[in-house]
Amino acid sequence: MTPFSFTTRLISQYPELYELNIIRLDEPMSAHTSFRIGGPADAFCLPESRQQLYILLEFARRESIPCLVIGNGTNLLVSDTGIRGLVISTKAFTNVNI
Repeated sequence: MTPFSFTTRLISQYPELYELNIIRLDEPMSAHTSFRIGGPADAFCLPESRQQLYILLEFARRESIPCLVIGNGTNLLVSDTGIRGLVISTKAFTNVNI
């Protein structure tokens, strides 16, 4: 499976998340790590609610897409080649109980 095929399916199934900039394609991880290093993630997601988080995790499970959940990116080292699959950041979560 190529990154393009899963990102196309992700956007076609959840266009509202893409339009709200919750799903970002080829997002440089250097913008999301405390060390400011790292290549692009195939899809970087910044959900703002439990429902959005569930939708993204369920998509990754259903499609067998590698998924990495990160917090604020503190002490996270990412290769210059980036991250294949879905990266989900919980950075936008404040006072959310899961």
